[in-house]
Amino acid sequence: MCSEADDEALDNILTKFWQLEEINQTDDKFTDAEKKCEKSFAQNTHHNYEGRFVVKLPFKEDTTVLGESMQMSMNRFFSLERWLLKNSELKKMYVDFMREYEHLGHMEKINQDDIMHPHYILPHHCVIKADSTTTKLRVVFNASARTSTGVSLNDIMHNGPVV
Repeated sequence: MCSEADDEALDNILTKFWQLEEINQTDDKFTDAEKKCEKSFAQNTHHNYEGRFVVKLPFKEDTTVLGESMQMSMNRFFSLERWLLKNSELKKMYVDFMREYEHLGHMEKINQDDIMHPHYILPHHCVIKADSTTTKLRVVFNASARTSTGVSLNDIMHNGPVV
């Protein structure tokens, strides 16, 4: 194959490509908040006895600003429960998901007396994708739900840089 090309144009295209693909090793592009989040991640990430990563939530504010979340979370749960009672197949998928989540150790049952303060009850709901061949149902946990003070869990956590 023979091609006649302008070497300067090709050089410019390749230069642009490598600039886009370049991995910037400096953190100069990160904001102060993103740097704090990165530092928190580095200081608070470890492997547990099972070899799993354990990462502490990267709070940017004190958790005492969180208000009461139990009532809001229970209201959403009861609404979800009423919706699931109308579809037994969907309810079975949801219950199976939550049991697997518990079995994997991602959540555990606790007594209301054992809830530490401050705390945040994480509301959840399901999303259905009927045309999916693998996972027709997935559970979404909503950390943007606001507490009685108008503050959510997401509000008091660092976002971190885009990676």
